[in-house]
Amino acid sequence: MADGNQATRETSDGTEEKLTTQFAGLKNQVPVLGYRNYWYPAIPAGKLGKNPQHIKLLGDDVVLFRDLTSRTTYAMADSCPHRNASLSEGNIFFPGTLSCPYHGWTFDTEGNLVAVLTEGPDCPMVGKVRQRTYPVREFRGFIWIWMGDGEPVPLEEDLPPEISDPANTLFSTIEIWNANWRPVTENTDGYHAPILHYNAMPRVLFMSWVAWRRTTYVETEDKLGLTFVEIDGEDKTHYPGLGGWPEYPAWKMFAKKLFRAKTARGRPINLPNGKTGRITEDIHLPGWRRVRVRVHTVLILWAVPIDQHTTRHFLWDAVLPDPNRSPIGHAVEKLRLVIFRYLVYPTWWRWAYNKRYVGQDRKVLESLYDGDEYLQGNDSGIIAWRRLSARARKGQDNATGQS
Repeated sequence: MADGNQATRETSDGTEEKLTTQFAGLKNQVPVLGYRNYWYPAIPAGKLGKNPQHIKLLGDDVVLFRDLTSRTTYAMADSCPHRNASLSEGNIFFPGTLSCPYHGWTFDTEGNLVAVLTEGPDCPMVGKVRQRTYPVREFRGFIWIWMGDGEPVPLEEDLPPEISDPANTLFSTIEIWNANWRPVTENTDGYHAPILHYNAMPRVLFMSWVAWRRTTYVETEDKLGLTFVEIDGEDKTHYPGLGGWPEYPAWKMFAKKLFRAKTARGRPINLPNGKTGRITEDIHLPGWRRVRVRVHTVLILWAVPIDQHTTRHFLWDAVLPDPNRSPIGHAVEKLRLVIFRYLVYPTWWRWAYNKRYVGQDRKVLESLYDGDEYLQGNDSGIIAWRRLSARARKGQDNATGQS
């Protein structure tokens, strides 16, 4: 990229930074299969019954199974070390064990080989083979797996606070996307909403977009996340030789007036340079994102790598209680949540927002080409996210630079 054509962005402390193809190359510093030494959501806890279940995370084939006596969940590598049969196709013949479906190699919950059923009780292999296991926790209706080495950190340390807080009500949608987790996570770019979601329903009825914005970012207090901030923008603008933007047809304008559509604006934030901006969203290691949709509603998105080409996309709508409500207000709030959970969410919200609206992002991300990038000013947040790779937890299998 020639110097005269380099895009720049204003940093939060008032300086300018040039965006070059060198920075674009930082994407290769982010592991193609994700950061290993973190907790990740696996499946809803209710999806795991009495039979073992296979799941793939960060390129690892894992089997989940329950001790049918205690109902405790365990996870271990799915490939049996004997002949590489899938343990998730196996059997639970004895409490607290899992037996391979091929020759009956039987492992306890710590991965120790405790029996080879086809060679009898005196098989000399017993006690000499150990299968890899993964720490597991059930929390907020989900099974979470620690994918790293060594002793895991407390689960809550890696979770969005809205999920950790039991006072919040969670609604979830999970999909498999045919895209690598990196571009899915980097969907938190400078500003694509007015283009990609120009015809999104029901946003077209209830919301108006800022026509353009300039953005910057600030690091979170723990230096392990970024908050993206709008520092300038217009509701409508004019491009010489082209015309005004955005221009809505008459029916859209009527609908927006009918539903009193408001322009999406974030919460104000004071920047280090003394200016004021508005928060658009934030992102945190190992890759979850958060958008405050309303005062008491937060959207959380987490792209969990399955393999190099596939991502398990978790979406939570978190509803936060209003501490200022009266006792009657709390009762009304609980009633509204019941109606939302059993009527609005499954019949309207999940379709209109999580499928149709977020589905537009999915369609684009699944069709991205692999190639060089020519970055614009608002892409500074993507560069900053890639730089955070240097601060991710390290382990012997947490290599960066994978491609």
